Amino acid sequence: MVGATLFCVATAPLTTAQIYVDGPSLPPSLDKAVAETPLIIRGRLVSERNDTYQMPAIGGKPALIPVSVYTVELLETLKAPGPAGAAPLVEVRHVGWSGNEQSPPSVRQRMDRSFPPLDIGGEYVLFLLVNQVGDWGFGYGAQGAFEERDGKVECAVRSEVAAIWRGKPWNQFITAIRELARRPVRSKRR
Repeated sequence: MVGATLFCVATAPLTTAQIYVDGPSLPPSLDKAVAETPLIIRGRLVSERNDTYQMPAIGGKPALIPVSVYTVELLETLKAPGPAGAAPLVEVRHVGWSGNEQSPPSVRQRMDRSFPPLDIGGEYVLFLLVNQVGDWGFGYGAQGAFEERDGKVECAVRSEVAAIWRGKPWNQFITAIRELARRPVRSKRR
């Protein structure tokens, strides 16, 4: 788990749970965001479904954690921790459910309101971290999801990177990430 904390508060008796996810903010500049993010992809959202992840038993009973699963058609791996794979589809998991007007009431009641729904068919650049359940996920929350709209960069939530890049040409954004990802990693001196 990278820089995020998962709190599960069970109600008595253990039939429901409230989930609180506390993760880091996207670093304040694109160069730091690229340097500190192990996996950055450009892809088209194919589908979204709500699922659960069974956490290990706590006090004898397992807890079910809500998870939104996004299937993304991989268009380009902008940065990867190792050799880039050729998998055409990538699953990204967000702890907590997202939802929109078409979601059933049970989903809307449980959804993570800080994470707006993504558009099926939309093209995104996703800054991914290993999440609380050990999968690639939105470690920076919605701050790490940038959308292409009419050839321009859009981000549903505020961040310093979004403030700089919102409305700028999409291709310029992609090119900047590619160039930053090619930079050698500098070791931190003590």
